[in-house]
Amino acid sequence: MSQTVDLSSADRVFVFALDLAMAEAERIEGDARRLARLFDGAEIDVGKAHVLDPKALAGLGLAAYLAEGEGVEATAAGRDRSRLDAVQRPVLILRPGAGRGRVTVGTPASLIGSYPLETALGDTGPVRSTSAETPDATAAPPPAAPRDGASSRRAGGIVAMIALGVALLITFLVWAISV
Repeated sequence: MSQTVDLSSADRVFVFALDLAMAEAERIEGDARRLARLFDGAEIDVGKAHVLDPKALAGLGLAAYLAEGEGVEATAAGRDRSRLDAVQRPVLILRPGAGRGRVTVGTPASLIGSYPLETALGDTGPVRSTSAETPDATAAPPPAAPRDGASSRRAGGIVAMIALGVALLITFLVWAISV
């Protein structure tokens, strides 16, 4: 039995059960031709297709994996938890943008479900804080910039140390020649 699925959604993850042995299912991942055969010749982005063995998720479950590992809304995956966690055969996960438009899903794949991604908060602009806008009387003042006199004294000290080093070098050379 074939199903028609619209993969054009930019915010949904599609999960398909594969009626294949895990070794055969793993060959689908990364192989554009095999993916196209599953979807009646439709072009599928291999970088957005992932094959997973639900048995490897012991203790976590497929529903929790989708929520935590794929960014699916936890409530949406939770509604299908019993069905998702009962899947024992390999699954194919198509991330948003894996395909374009409506595709026909053929044997050996069957749609388990499509799940919306968690929505991220949009850009709300710069964060405003009253403490950042009004000076606080209890806050320590910023460190003062070095005074011009301090930097010139430092430079003078460096010059004096270099002159002392040169004088000691000359004294040593004179002593070495005279000995």
